[in-house]
Amino acid sequence: SDLISAIVEKLSDGVNLEDALGEDQLEHLDLKALVQTYVRHQNRATDQNHTDVLFLASSEPIIVACVDYRIEQMLDNARDFRTPDTSVIVRLYRQEYDCYLEVENVGPQIPESMLDSLFNFTVSGRQVASTEAHFGLGLYVVRLISQFHGGNVAAFNLSQPDGVLFRVQLPILIV
Repeated sequence: SDLISAIVEKLSDGVNLEDALGEDQLEHLDLKALVQTYVRHQNRATDQNHTDVLFLASSEPIIVACVDYRIEQMLDNARDFRTPDTSVIVRLYRQEYDCYLEVENVGPQIPESMLDSLFNFTVSGRQVASTEAHFGLGLYVVRLISQFHGGNVAAFNLSQPDGVLFRVQLPILIV
């Protein structure tokens, strides 16, 4: 009964997000400043001897039309898969008219057969046993949010050490 309730709640969350995005208002924001603040808060909440999240970005602002808390929600979902006591690397850079927000972590790779479907509704790439049920909504949420912002998302396996890179491409505003 608890599992069924959890399933219904998660499915409802996915549908509600689609509706909620339609209500959100895009603002012109400096994505670099937003992500920098997000990373600072993530690191403040963890052990002082370990940097939980490393942020690498160029010095200039990167202006995008976005909803700040949706970008944070996307980042929250992309950093779930890492090996404990390893740092997540968040990168932000610009190439021509787009910017790229990357989240890289050390941990299990995604099976090659799943890379194309990973961002679909109810597809989960988790391979480890977990104390809570996962319904494949986290990366679906990342896809919905990136598309809402005019972008897209992709995942890539890394080696030496094994890990995964999630890359969100977003259009920048020319100001």
